[in-house]
Amino acid sequence: ALTWDEADRTALQEVEQEVRAAAQLAAAESGDDIPADFDFSDDPVTAAWQLAAMAPLGDLDRVKLLQVATSAELLAQIKAGTDDAVQLMRLLGGEADSAG
Repeated sequence: ALTWDEADRTALQEVEQEVRAAAQLAAAESGDDIPADFDFSDDPVTAAWQLAAMAPLGDLDRVKLLQVATSAELLAQIKAGTDDAVQLMRLLGGEADSAG
């Protein structure tokens, strides 16, 4: 079971903002209508796993998340994966713009 540390509450909020921003970027790139106002659980452990599900991560990255033991590790991996995905979306979006 994941160990929650209340000191990670701020990181949870920051990762939530990043995942929401990534969802909006993905929606803009794909033309899909993804609501940015989805609600996460008030329970921080459940919310962290909901963020993991919503984050733009590959299957292998999601499997790696199952191996973490602490909330700090989970949030750090979600953040890193989301940052990588956003960079890739921006790069590919820029290439699509310059190719058109």
